[in-house]
Amino acid sequence: MAASRILKDLLSFLTILPIKMDQDTFVNAAKFMYLFPLVGGVIGVLSGLVAIALFQCLPGLIAAFLTFSFTLLLTGLHHMDGLLDFGDGIMIYGSAEEKIRAMHDVNTGVGGATLGLLVIILTGSCIAYIPSQILFFSILSSEVSAKLAMVAAATFGEVVDKSSGAPFVRAMKRRWFLAVSFVLSALICLPSLNFLVLLVPLIGVFAGFIIAWISNRHFKGVTGDVFGATNELARLACLIFILALAKYLAL
Repeated sequence: MAASRILKDLLSFLTILPIKMDQDTFVNAAKFMYLFPLVGGVIGVLSGLVAIALFQCLPGLIAAFLTFSFTLLLTGLHHMDGLLDFGDGIMIYGSAEEKIRAMHDVNTGVGGATLGLLVIILTGSCIAYIPSQILFFSILSSEVSAKLAMVAAATFGEVVDKSSGAPFVRAMKRRWFLAVSFVLSALICLPSLNFLVLLVPLIGVFAGFIIAWISNRHFKGVTGDVFGATNELARLACLIFILALAKYLAL
C-alpha cells in the first residue's frame, strides 16, 4: 500500500483535517496503528506553531489554554470525549459490562466531568509554565508520545469484543510493532530533545501501559474510549515530566 494512502487514512482518522474518509480508512488506521506518532508529529508541529504565535501577543496563561483548545479542536474533541467516558466508567461500581454501559451513556457523570476538568486545567497550566525556548519542541514531543501511548495501550490491553477498539488491540498483538513505534517517536523527537530523546517517549509508553492495566481490571480490556483517555492523560504526563526535567536541569 502506498505510503501516501496510509498517511491520508491516519490523518483523516485522528484529525478533522479536510481529508476524505472511505470504507477502508478505519481498517487501515487499525492495521497501521504503530504509525500513529507520525500524526502526532503533524499535530504537534501545527500546535507548536500556534503556540509560538499566541505567546507573542497574549499573556502566557491565555495563550496556553488557546493552544490547548486548538489541539483539542484539531482532533475533533474525540479523545476528550473518550476521557470523559473513561472517568465515568472507572467510577461506577459493578461488572465490566456495567462499567462499559456507563461509558456509553450520553450523559456525563461526576467521574468524567471531574477527570476532564482536571486534565484541561493541568494541561493548560503546564503549557503556560514551559520555558519559551523549549515550548515548540515540548508540545511536539508530548503530542508524539501521546500517540505512542495509544499504541502501548493497544499492545498491553485485552480485546473487548464488539468494541471500536477491538481491531486496534488485535492488530497490535505483534508486540514488535511497539518497538517500531517507539523508534519512530524517538526519531521525530530527536531534533528537540537531543540526548534526552528517549525519556519523553518512554513516559508515553509507561502511561499507555498503566492505563491498559487499569482498563483490563475495570473493563476486561481496552475500548475506543480508553484510547481517547490514553491520549489526553499521556500528553499531560509528558508535559509534567518535561516541566520537572526543565526545573531540575536549571538547578
